Amino acid sequence: MKESLDVVKIAAFNYAKQNGLSDKWESEKFHLHVPQGAIPKDGPSAGTSIFSALMSIMTNQPVAENLAMTGEITTLGEVISIGGVREKLTACKNHQVTRVILPKSNKKHVHKLPSEFKKGFTIFYVSNVD
Repeated sequence: MKESLDVVKIAAFNYAKQNGLSDKWESEKFHLHVPQGAIPKDGPSAGTSIFSALMSIMTNQPVAENLAMTGEITTLGEVISIGGVREKLTACKNHQVTRVILPKSNKKHVHKLPSEFKKGFTIFYVSNVD
């Protein structure tokens, strides 16, 4: 999990620098705390969510409601595949979340799911944080 947080912080700094937000990044002190009980393998899938939370703070723009996201992130801001797509979509379904952001590289996994299962979802596929 610590490694994932370090990667997200680098990606956020790079994004901030490229988009004229670096003065905000440097003036703020961000501390990312993950409880000790966190499961180490949970880290990579949280990359896009943590990145979005940091950008929300930096730009003072809230993340949209009724939106779930998952995806591993690289230091260059690329969003790469995750595992457990069906399980994550099931969790969304169980909590009435209808809009989901997934890595573009996981599109093939969603395509294999039964159409009845996918009904009611709006899925956005992304390949980078832009």
